[in-house]
Amino acid sequence: MFFGDDGFLYISVGDEGNCCSKEHATQRLDVGLWSGILRIDVDMDPTRSHPIRRQPTHLEENPAVNGAQWPQSSSANYFIPNDNPFVDPSGGNLEEFYSLGLRHPWTIHYDSFTGDIWAADVGQAAYEEVNVIEKGDNHQWGYKEGPVNGVIAKPANVIGKEVPPVFAYPRSEGQAVIGGGVYRGDKFPELFGKYLFSEQFRQVLERRQAGRTL
Repeated sequence: MFFGDDGFLYISVGDEGNCCSKEHATQRLDVGLWSGILRIDVDMDPTRSHPIRRQPTHLEENPAVNGAQWPQSSSANYFIPNDNPFVDPSGGNLEEFYSLGLRHPWTIHYDSFTGDIWAADVGQAAYEEVNVIEKGDNHQWGYKEGPVNGVIAKPANVIGKEVPPVFAYPRSEGQAVIGGGVYRGDKFPELFGKYLFSEQFRQVLERRQAGRTL
């Protein structure tokens, strides 16, 4: 997580793991705070944010698991930024979402030089991803994993703007992408402006994709 220049807190959240109907939660804004980037106002400033309208709920698809293992809970002690992309005055959406459709974004990084938000997203079985996050993006998990089909069918009505990863590589090259950040130091000038990340099996230091240097 990090605080942006706008003063809001950005938080990366993954799906539910190998349980609990995860495939039903990744492309929804009305169930739980799963699979995306959240943006909240911890200062609870009423001039730029509003109180929480909707609380997370259990998944209806698997009540036997969710009802038995999950305690009741509620969100509190923050407000929702008024300009979040999925604000819904009727209370239909969990308005915390800044983007959705990520599987396990273990690390997110804010590059203050460009304003880009980078997320290293660990795949399930086929591809690892590096994503650049913008407001309202849908990064396509679980109906896509990198360039291949994911674990669910593509929804008839896709939420937000579909955005593929800026870089994806198969599980034959690595199995857990762990993001670092964009290097802005002066000790290694050849790395300046490049996004650095590590892997279990293989380290990739430079790759050009979608106009950005990795």
